Amino acid sequence: MRLVVRGVYARGKALFFSLKLVNRSPLDFDVDSIRFFVAEKEHGMHGFLRLKELPPVYVSDSLTTVEGYSKAAAVYVLPRLTLAGHRRLQIEVLEKNGGRHLQVRASNFTLETARLI
Repeated sequence: MRLVVRGVYARGKALFFSLKLVNRSPLDFDVDSIRFFVAEKEHGMHGFLRLKELPPVYVSDSLTTVEGYSKAAAVYVLPRLTLAGHRRLQIEVLEKNGGRHLQVRASNFTLETARLI
């Protein structure tokens, strides 16, 4: 499984995230949830600490299942935000009854360079 952020777009007071899930295995991937978090790097630690969950304002083509050897795409809309230097936006996809959990982190630079639509 692979999670790809195809693009980040801005319009008005909203950020649009175009996400694509690519299933490279014969097993279907049942999506439990796709969540967005603001995460902060802890001093002396290798990981990030989740601070706040950001619920999407709108979801286009909500993903429920990605069949084996296929792809699926969706667009998630969040309120526009900026992040401090030590914080990241974390996108997490969880599988139902499985262990294939996917994560992507984006910095403030990614959000600031979003394409206008």
